[in-house]
Amino acid sequence: MNLKQLTSIEDLQFDGTNLDISGCKYKSFKSLDCSEESLGLLNLTKLNVSKCTYLAHIYCKENSLKELKVNGCTSLAYLNCSYNNLTKLNVSKCASLNDLYCYNNRLTNINVCGCTYLTRLDCYNNNLTMLDVSECAFLIRLNCDSNVLKELNAGGCISLANLYCRHNHLTNINVSRCTGLTNLYCNNNNLTELNVSECTSLTLLDCRNNNLSTDGLNALFESLPSSNTDSLTFNSNIKIKDNPGQNTCNKDIARDKGWEVS
Repeated sequence: MNLKQLTSIEDLQFDGTNLDISGCKYKSFKSLDCSEESLGLLNLTKLNVSKCTYLAHIYCKENSLKELKVNGCTSLAYLNCSYNNLTKLNVSKCASLNDLYCYNNRLTNINVCGCTYLTRLDCYNNNLTMLDVSECAFLIRLNCDSNVLKELNAGGCISLANLYCRHNHLTNINVSRCTGLTNLYCNNNNLTELNVSECTSLTLLDCRNNNLSTDGLNALFESLPSSNTDSLTFNSNIKIKDNPGQNTCNKDIARDKGWEVS
């Protein structure tokens, strides 16, 4: 169904299987809601809103979407396409995007290049093997839990405060220049090394159930930022259980920096 000929759109809701509004430039068309929460169980399989230059909010969660086109949506600030059947998502031309929720899909690829103002990305429970958010300088929260990630590049995300990348296949994580990172949850991966020397705000690091050896853990301890010089008080916490080197590593390296090791 093509609705490009509509003469007046305020907030549009639709419950079909194929919705094409590409090229709609009406200034009043700012919000699109075709989610299950709004209309009940739907079966929307294709949604094309490309080049809808005034569209700012899209809610299309809990459909059966296999195709979603948002290229050229230059005003798009919020997109929730969770609980669908998407295998790829390209939002690289959505320069105004702040919040992206695409969890519980079948995504193998997400392109967020150029999304400088993206502040939140929830893409957990997908099939992603790699994720690059290095161009998202304003990203504050990233949750990419429960994928099949082998590569994660968050280098340069200076505003990133909370990173969740649990239950993946990661052997290393690039968190260079993540100076605002306070909480890093990377447990249940295949990490053999981890360098957090540039994460100067870090206070919680959960790296349980990885492949960190004695040398790997000691190197990680060396890279931890100093939290407190008073050995009687721990302001930060690192969790290392279920790593090969947990019983033979030198925990005093971390403790001397004010880190509790558990």
